[in-house]
Amino acid sequence: MSQPKFCEQCGAPLGPGARFCNQCGQPVVAAPASQPRPVEPVATVPQPAAAPTAAASGEPVYGVIPGAQRRKGLLGFQTFSIVVTPQRLVFAETTSQMQKDAVREAADEAKRQGKGLLGRVAAQMGWLNRVAQRYYQMPVEMALRENKDNFFILNSHVRKVTVRETQDDETLQSSCYLAIEASSGKYSFELKAGQPKEARELLRQTLGAAVR
Repeated sequence: MSQPKFCEQCGAPLGPGARFCNQCGQPVVAAPASQPRPVEPVATVPQPAAAPTAAASGEPVYGVIPGAQRRKGLLGFQTFSIVVTPQRLVFAETTSQMQKDAVREAADEAKRQGKGLLGRVAAQMGWLNRVAQRYYQMPVEMALRENKDNFFILNSHVRKVTVRETQDDETLQSSCYLAIEASSGKYSFELKAGQPKEARELLRQTLGAAVR
């Protein structure tokens, strides 16, 4: 029998040998030990060579989907990096300050590399990927606590995932959308960084048949 690491009811981390969840009181039921299905890391942003994958928390990161944007209120939007782990999908909000910092860091790095104006502008446009890279080097629990609107969905609670791409007939511009149905509700995002095929493959390797 294997001891689960997270509460099936509320998702709180469980200590070794815990019989009840300290967060909600749910009894802990050990699952029969089984050989896990090997999952090859598939990242929608390149993972740095030799970079840790949040090993400090004991929860590896399979990949990160950057630029997942959803509506907030009537006119507002929120942008998240979706951190995909064996246990859950963590939605880490990208704040306006994080965007400013990433743009500035990209410009400074391009300048140090001797790039001209066009090179610096091109580097700044990749700020979403720069933000996403952080989550390969950060314990998952720290990423979850980084901003107040961050949240997660347990993989076992995901019922259906759809990744689709549409094209505007007039402008010929493509848009990518991600829809998640879970026991806690429905979640819809536009993937502003594109890459629907990479996002679908990462989620399929993690969630299996739930991904359509």
